[in-house]
Amino acid sequence: MLDELRRAKNVQNRRLATWLTEDEYDRFESDWESQQQIREELRDKSDELKRYEDKLGKAIFNNNKAERFRKKGNLDKVTELRNLSSTQCEEAL
Repeated sequence: MLDELRRAKNVQNRRLATWLTEDEYDRFESDWESQQQIREELRDKSDELKRYEDKLGKAIFNNNKAERFRKKGNLDKVTELRNLSSTQCEEAL
């Protein structure tokens, strides 16, 4: 069962209940509920955080695009995209 967990495989709750003591299983359930609450809170992002992530994503995209143009040797496009990326990063901040 430990090998399955280490390989990120699913283990059924009834199997865990068999192998763990009652206190350990209660702690496992409590920890799982806490994780579910944390994940739910992370899904509910504020509008401000969504805007930040969107601007940052665009900046990263343009920086990566500039890197592709750098490999092709188009330095004018590299400068244009790096400047755009830098501006987008500043706007995000």
